[in-house]
Amino acid sequence: MLIISSFGYLNFFYNLARSVAKAFCIFILHVKKILLKIFWLCSIFLSFPCFADPFMAGDLVLGEKLHKESCSSCHDGMVPGGNGDELYLSEFRAINSSSKLKSQVEFCANQNGVAWFEDEIESVSRYLNNNFYKFLN
Repeated sequence: MLIISSFGYLNFFYNLARSVAKAFCIFILHVKKILLKIFWLCSIFLSFPCFADPFMAGDLVLGEKLHKESCSSCHDGMVPGGNGDELYLSEFRAINSSSKLKSQVEFCANQNGVAWFEDEIESVSRYLNNNFYKFLN
């Protein structure tokens, strides 16, 4: 009799463990489905062109280097106190779109006799946009 009752308890705990494991597996599957939906929605949302960086092809490190070499000296002379980065502040800003920013970078390069390739113009534009302008498209 004692042996039969101990098997009863074992059976009870075995079934309890199976039920808990089954419930946990179902919970994990639901969490996985929810996370996949969130990932899918985020990837769709962020793939829209209106949320893309307008200068994705540009290299930030190269853009900063070219800006310091070719732009800073001219801009520093344009601002009292010698900090040319103040030209990019919103109070003095005449550029209001990413296309105008790229056109201005190209214009300045041509005016200063700098022969930049398209990727270099894109890199300087990306550097300026990431650090000052923050245009989304």
